[in-house]
Amino acid sequence: ATYVSQCLTCAKVKAKHLKPSGLLQQPEILEWKWENMTMDFVTGLPRTPSGYDSIWVIVDRLTKSAHFLPKKKTDSIEKLAELYLKEIVCPGDSIGLKYRLPPRNGWAKRKNYPNVRNMLWACVIDFGSSWDKHLPLVEFS
Repeated sequence: ATYVSQCLTCAKVKAKHLKPSGLLQQPEILEWKWENMTMDFVTGLPRTPSGYDSIWVIVDRLTKSAHFLPKKKTDSIEKLAELYLKEIVCPGDSIGLKYRLPPRNGWAKRKNYPNVRNMLWACVIDFGSSWDKHLPLVEFS
């Protein structure tokens, strides 16, 4: 690898395997908390006594604050909508509205995702089958 990187002929002949770059675009400037958020699911966790086996990660893009909601892998989209309204929109209120969630986006590709994933797995390892009770500690950290 060192020889190839220093070889003038190799540098001239080797094709670049990059997509052509596009025009620069101004990123969207956010004004309100929770106006734009990213979501992902952490799955494959050990089942808790409550039946949870995955975590729904919701991050506000403006403040970078995150919520970690325990869920079952088999939860329907309606159940996720109710959970979203109960825990994010109106915490503490009981709401029975139908709400369509936006499609899953690429939060998992973001730079900080491996750190969050590692924190969540550390919580699972440290607390075993009661990891769902300790998710607020991960949110706080």
